[in-house]
Amino acid sequence: MEVNRYGLTPSISTNNRTTESAPIDKLKAAKVEPEKPAVSGNITFSEDNGLMDEEEIAQFRKELNDELKQQVKDFERAQGALLNSLDQFSEFKAAQKIVNPHLNLDSVDLALNEDGSLALVGGSLSGDQRSELEQQLNNNDELKASFSQVHDGILSVLQMHSSDFDALSAEDLRGSLKLNELTEKYSRQFTPDGFGQNMPTLEDKINTDPLLFFGMMVDAINPRVSIKV
Repeated sequence: MEVNRYGLTPSISTNNRTTESAPIDKLKAAKVEPEKPAVSGNITFSEDNGLMDEEEIAQFRKELNDELKQQVKDFERAQGALLNSLDQFSEFKAAQKIVNPHLNLDSVDLALNEDGSLALVGGSLSGDQRSELEQQLNNNDELKASFSQVHDGILSVLQMHSSDFDALSAEDLRGSLKLNELTEKYSRQFTPDGFGQNMPTLEDKINTDPLLFFGMMVDAINPRVSIKV
């Protein structure tokens, strides 16, 4: 069950879009117990008919609007952090190729360990090469902070998409999100002769409208959650 909790449907094309299994095992295994909607503040429901008076309705709408504004800010921060993470990781790989031109890092991707450290995944690196490169990589505090912010933004994307993910934390996503893989799945939804034809660069695609970014990122992650009802 997937619920767009605000009833928002970003205007995006679905032509030639394929469904892929998400690599997020914790999302696949998640069990969510349905519960009554939680309303903060002093908003109360009538025991007789479940209705709110006009003042309570106005307060409820304000809280929803404030929550939406906060999540849009989270998306904007995630957009900036994603671009910075890509730039920082590309610079790291370029610098390593200068030092060792025979080192092939083209297929090496970036992940975040559960302890918050950066990890290199994929590629044909030996154990010693991977360990040495990861030690150097983890000296880049800016990259660690940016990629951690990407995880926070993806969490906000999931929680806006569906209340099923309210119990999920950013730490639950660590080890599951890969920087280049996530970006490639996101950007492939734009086509030169269709949707996104006015967004020629990757930066244009990532810096799109925050709510459009939300919709495209949901499709990129494509989570499937088992709901216990």
